[in-house]
Amino acid sequence: MPAGPSNIGITQATGTLLESVEWERKLEEKVIKDLSGGFGQGQAFDPVLEFSVKGRGDTAMAVGIGAAGISAITGGTTLILKVKRSQKNDDFNSFEYSGTNYPNA
Repeated sequence: MPAGPSNIGITQATGTLLESVEWERKLEEKVIKDLSGGFGQGQAFDPVLEFSVKGRGDTAMAVGIGAAGISAITGGTTLILKVKRSQKNDDFNSFEYSGTNYPNA
């Protein structure tokens, strides 16, 4: 089914002009081999969500504990690890921020 106007654009976050929003879910794992070298047992732990947002205009985002500003990321503790603001003489102001959400924290 082709995408219609309601399916186009960034819907997971709001801002002056968002160019991209990305998030990735990750787990750490530990795998133990059995006596024959095959899979013995596995365990997944410490789920995290890493995210980044890029846009134009201004942002109030600051480094520290806060909210990701992405509707798909809720709960837990969110650390904003990097905020970058940019100004150019011949272009609009821009910003980027990224961080990590720990859902079980």
